[in-house]
Amino acid sequence: MIDIMGIIKKITSTYGRGKTMYDALQKEMQGETGARVSSLARPAPYLLTILSAEDANNIALYVMQENQKGRRAESIAKDLEKMLPAHAKNKALLIARTQASIADTALMQARAEKMGLHWYVWRACGGRKGDGKTRDSHRKMSGIVVNWNDPPAPETLFPSTNAEDYGHYHAGCCPLCRCYAETVVDEDLLKYPVKVHIGGKIYKMTKKEFCKIINNSLANKNITARKGLLSVITGRLVKFVSSSLQKKIWGE
Repeated sequence: MIDIMGIIKKITSTYGRGKTMYDALQKEMQGETGARVSSLARPAPYLLTILSAEDANNIALYVMQENQKGRRAESIAKDLEKMLPAHAKNKALLIARTQASIADTALMQARAEKMGLHWYVWRACGGRKGDGKTRDSHRKMSGIVVNWNDPPAPETLFPSTNAEDYGHYHAGCCPLCRCYAETVVDEDLLKYPVKVHIGGKIYKMTKKEFCKIINNSLANKNITARKGLLSVITGRLVKFVSSSLQKKIWGE
């Protein structure tokens, strides 16, 4: 016999928890975290090539808001098909998936920064082996520790034939990227030696060596934004790493 009342109770309970989580997120988004997320969840560069800056920003904001409601990208894409100009309607799903992922990463970064956590581990679908759909550069980025203030350029770090270069970006922040950022909350939990991205290069570090870096303010502060593009002031930092670690740069 089917327990109808049990099913109804379970659905009601699940909805209640979902609404509580949504309300808490909306309250969080009204504060400094929300302001930071909005500044980070900008339209991906590709979006600016097919839409005006104003339209691209509006679309990015809409996707972020709907994503926070728990809606799937496929559902959001149906809305975008009605909002986008004719020449961009066929890219509705790509835009929904990409901007939703960017919004998720932005929220992760904003929360991490608020707690003083400056590093994350880049995780790719399928890990280092990929899952058959993972970009080669992203597969090789999997497991590498990245500073939130110093986004890597995966296609430059790991060049491959016919791979489009998307510049500097964090996990999950390029078209249809399924990678995600795993914030480093405790360096003791990392598996050493660990690969670390600093200033466009990959270094292999022991726990002692990585701890020297995370305690060095240069790694967290020596970053500047210029002409809309992140430009890393790496001179002193790379010199510091080279002299203190005396490690060769790892290449793939």
